[in-house]
Amino acid sequence: MAKYLKLILLLLFPFFLFWWAVLSPVSFLDDSYSHTIISPDKKWEIVISPVTMTTPLSLIQGLEGKRYITLFDNNGNYIGQSTPFCIMRMEQYNIIFPSKDRLYLGVLPENCDYDIPINEKKWWSKIIGFMSY
Repeated sequence: MAKYLKLILLLLFPFFLFWWAVLSPVSFLDDSYSHTIISPDKKWEIVISPVTMTTPLSLIQGLEGKRYITLFDNNGNYIGQSTPFCIMRMEQYNIIFPSKDRLYLGVLPENCDYDIPINEKKWWSKIIGFMSY
């Protein structure tokens, strides 16, 4: 029994460590500092949130004012979010909402890959969606 417990812990610990180091800063919305934008056709809602300061790197990113984007549909269902590997300041930007011709949300200027597809979640959105939404 102890061998199985050790095996389970050895398998879960690297996943938890990865989640903490990479995904935890962008896993929890902070409503008090977030900004919500609804698309003109009212089909989409984005929430622009500051990085949660859970790691040493995210502490620096938070102090620099870096933000990430989470996309929801008009029913409040989580669709996905921007990459956790490139987080930028959101001072001057243009949001391009999904449409019939464009199957993802885009942000201009493209300093980071902030595209969020609406049909297939990227792997980090699957993990964060499972753990947080």
